[in-house]
Amino acid sequence: MKMKGKNIFEDYLNLLGVRHTEAFSDQYFNEHPHKYNLFGLSKMLSAFGVENAATRITDKESDITEIQTPFIAQFSGDFVAVHKVESENVSFLWKGVRHVLPVAKFVDAWTGIVLLAETSEKSIEPDYKKHSKTELANLLKKVTLFSASGLIAVLAYAGNSGILPLQILPNQSHYIINVGVHLLLFVNFAGLYVSWLLLLKQMNAESRYADKICSLFKQKDCNNLLESEAAKLWGLIGWSEIGFGYFLTNVLALLFAPALIEFIALINMLTLPYAFWSVWYQKVKAKQWCVLCLLVQVLLWSIFIIDWIWGYIQLPVPLVVARFDLQSLITFLFVGSCYTVSMLGINVLVPKFNSEKSVTSLKQSLNSMKADESVFTALLKQQPYYETDGFKSIITSFYPFTI
Repeated sequence: MKMKGKNIFEDYLNLLGVRHTEAFSDQYFNEHPHKYNLFGLSKMLSAFGVENAATRITDKESDITEIQTPFIAQFSGDFVAVHKVESENVSFLWKGVRHVLPVAKFVDAWTGIVLLAETSEKSIEPDYKKHSKTELANLLKKVTLFSASGLIAVLAYAGNSGILPLQILPNQSHYIINVGVHLLLFVNFAGLYVSWLLLLKQMNAESRYADKICSLFKQKDCNNLLESEAAKLWGLIGWSEIGFGYFLTNVLALLFAPALIEFIALINMLTLPYAFWSVWYQKVKAKQWCVLCLLVQVLLWSIFIIDWIWGYIQLPVPLVVARFDLQSLITFLFVGSCYTVSMLGINVLVPKFNSEKSVTSLKQSLNSMKADESVFTALLKQQPYYETDGFKSIITSFYPFTI
């Protein structure tokens, strides 16, 4: 039977009923310098407000049934979280998996060392409310991402099969690519590039072009704004991720589904209030300009102007007054789902790239430390020292010469 925990620390917290989040407790355990010994487990439990103490049981066969469960036991070179001790069997968790062994077999592999714990009202993960909100938000993002992806697949299949009135593939009139579509493609490709530079800045990646653009104004660079609380929508998804997903969806739609161009124009109109807010925030609140951010706002308004001049914006808008029909509603749901999947997909991928970058940085730091002669000398002095002379040394006995 598979439990929720991933390691001995989470297993024990689950058995104790201590309120915690899976993400933080797993990260806390894996980053702890003493996660593989009883001292580290004791320190981690104390940080979660759980009183604990370790002891050694001498008469294992007789006293095992007297120990209050749950407890951590040193078992066959590892630690397990014992859940229940009965007259014949011992039930315990090891790496999230429940095992049951006869008492005699368990006692044979058990060293007698146990870690006992007692919870109280103070037993809770540090900053639990904050971490639980983050965990809930991440869960909602995943649910939204998969739901939107499923909706896209269902609507696309139903529309192309004639089950629903949804036109995704271009009809004959959309094959005539005019100047307006060319301009929209150019502006959206430019937006895709600028958003990519913003993503690089967000990930603290080196980018010569992003640095040059951000330093156009004789102020601080863009990082101060991109690392502020306002750089994320509701503190969950970065505006640079939203921008990249938005322009990417526009490019793909214009290339492969130009029949959706009127709905793309409608989505663009919904982005314009953000452009006003961004400029206002930089001028009034931050009192600092982000050149890359301003370029995004210019591109959003450029798309609006192109849509207006070439007639892609039709008023009254079909979904507002005159043509609120099933086809328009289904098409709008499809387009909105495409934007949602694109933006949330970028949001999910960015931490993956950041983690790979962190691993590379850690490896470089470790290699630099290993290459440091002072570190090597310090470690060498910690090793056992054996006195030798010319007569006892095997090397000098075979090669009796001096250098």
